[in-house]
Order: sequence, then structure tokens, then C-alpha cells
Amino acid sequence: MVEISQGSYGKYYIDTVEHIIKNYDIDAILVTNGDFYEYSFDSKSEAEYLKYMNSRGIVIYEWPKKNLIVNIDDGTITNWQNFEMEKFYSALKNRVVNYEVELWVSAKTDEKDPNNLSRKYGQDLNMLNNYATRVVVTALLTEDIAGKNRTLADNLREAGISYVLEVPLIKGASTPVTKEELDTIMQNSIDGGTKYTLLSSNYLMNEGIWDSVLKLSLYKEIAGIDDAQLINLYNEGQYDFLKERVEEIKKIKEEEITNLRDQSKTKIRKLDKVVEDIESKLTLTKTLGFDTSQVAEKWDFGKREYSIAKNSFIEGRYKEALDRADNAEIVLGQVNYAVQVEIDKVYSSRMFIGFTIIILFVIFLFLAYYSNRN
Repeated sequence: MVEISQGSYGKYYIDTVEHIIKNYDIDAILVTNGDFYEYSFDSKSEAEYLKYMNSRGIVIYEWPKKNLIVNIDDGTITNWQNFEMEKFYSALKNRVVNYEVELWVSAKTDEKDPNNLSRKYGQDLNMLNNYATRVVVTALLTEDIAGKNRTLADNLREAGISYVLEVPLIKGASTPVTKEELDTIMQNSIDGGTKYTLLSSNYLMNEGIWDSVLKLSLYKEIAGIDDAQLINLYNEGQYDFLKERVEEIKKIKEEEITNLRDQSKTKIRKLDKVVEDIESKLTLTKTLGFDTSQVAEKWDFGKREYSIAKNSFIEGRYKEALDRADNAEIVLGQVNYAVQVEIDKVYSSRMFIGFTIIILFVIFLFLAYYSNRN
């Protein structure tokens, strides 16, 4: 891990990515195998871990142990791993940010608490979301694929993670995913909010799979439109008619979508300034000794709604983006007002004290003057 986060291997990796972007016409770079959980506990990594802990005021001399072996589930190790990998992703993002290419990062997740598993592998989803254009997560091919993939999509959407769902076309060692399983995974994922998919193991693509891809691309179009005719055309497999009807409805909705997009874009830009203003005020209040815990809960909620609004806008969910931005605007407005009131109180009291001192000083000079005359 230390070699990729701080050493020559990480530099070589980033140099290679930039070389590919410069010399090939590509739309996105996918970073895989960036997970560290059961390995990378050599002496060099231990030294960096101890340095990390000491910098936080905790003096220790070795890895946390359980039954005489490294306790890889220790929370401090998890925090350190994510701290190290953030260095790498930050450096990678800074190198590619000026190119017109998306940065995708593959991460391990589960459906119940996606970020908890990802953090164990040094892939905190919120951290990755700051650096990657999209996080690539793998569809679940275990039992109850319908319920689990719907839950996974719901939880990722609620967390505000911009993601691509990778659907392997093989499960286990060699069992191909059936057309029916693919349909089930994709429909439930789309219902949960999935917008982008990646099918892996290209050699398994066949006519049946391509037929499913066509169906599901149309299903994605009609999923948010309440139109019985579309559902009937889809169920009957009349895809040519379905495509024509979808296009008609898309034209009708185009103006509405454009309006929503413009409104949400304007509101998010205003929120950018509000969040920046609040952050600077909170920094100031700390120096003034103001207890910010009074507004912490509202501040966290407002930032979360703001983050979801931005991600929804990026993914084209303009109605959700506008709704979330409205929520953020209300709550962040309250936070901004509360913090400004406290700042004004401090400055007012200081001005009062200052004026009082000046008046007392003038009175003192006046008395001294007349005392000398007498």
C-alpha cells in the first residue's frame, strides 16, 4: 500500500495513466485492484501506520494484535488504510483533471451497508466520490438477486454516490449468468436508481444478452414515465413501436426537463457560495471561541442534501436535484444566520468594550488635564 500511496510504484502508475490519456482517444480510465484488507502489513507499512498514530497523539510500537497476529479489523488500521489511499487518488485526480476523460474507480461493496465494507478495503465510498467521476460497484449474484440489487442501488443513491453498476456475465468459477438473471438484476437496479452499467466478460455476450440490453435500455427510458401504453409495448416485445413512442414523449418532456435543469443548476451554484461562506464563518467562530455543536446537526444535514443535489444533477435527475437543493437551501440558510448572529454578538461586545475603554481614557485625560491646571 505504501508503495502505491507514497512510493515509486504509485508514481509509475499515475505516469502510465497520463501516458494512456495523452496518446489514446478514450472516454474513461478504470482503476481496479485498489483494495487493501488482508495484506500489506510489512515493516514499511507498519512504520507508516505508527507514524500516522503518533501524529494523532497515540504512541504505540506495533500493529494492533489479536491472538498474537495483526488484527486487520482494528478501526485504526482501517482509518490509516483509507488515509493512505486518499493520497494516491488525490494525486491521480490532480494529474488527470485537466484532460477530458472520466476517472472510474472499482470498489468492493455489499447491499446492506456499502460504505462499511468499502472502508475495510481502504476504499471509503465518500472519499472515492471526491476524486472519481464514478465509482464502479459489482452487482450481487448470490441468492435473492432481485432484492439485494434493489437494496444496493437504493443505498448508493441515498448516500449520494455517483456509480456505475458492473454486471459480471459469469458467476462462481464458470457458470454463465442467464438472460433471465440479467433482466432481474438490471430491472431492480434501475428501479433503485442505477443509471449506468458495465457488462464484463465480453466473450459471453450473445444474441440473447444483446436482446436483454436493448430491452433494458428501453426499460430505463420508460421507468420514470407513467404510461400504460409503454408498459404494454415493452411486455409485448414491440421494441420498434416502443422506441417511437419513447421519442415522442421525450420531445414533449424536453422543455420541462430543460427548465428543471436550469433551475437546479442555478440553485446549486448559489449553494456553492453559501457552503463556502458558512465554512469560512465556522472557521472564524472557532477562533472566537463559539461552540459550533449547536448547529452541527443542521450543518451536516444541509451538506448531505447539497451533495446529493450535486450528484443528482450530474446524473440527470434534475427534479431530485432541485428538491434536494431546496432542502439544503432552507437548512443552510438557518445555519448561516445562526453563525452570523454569534459572530455579530462577539464583534458587538468587543466594539462596546472598545468604546468603553476609549471613553474612560478620554475621561482620564480630561481629569488629568484639569488636575494639572489646579
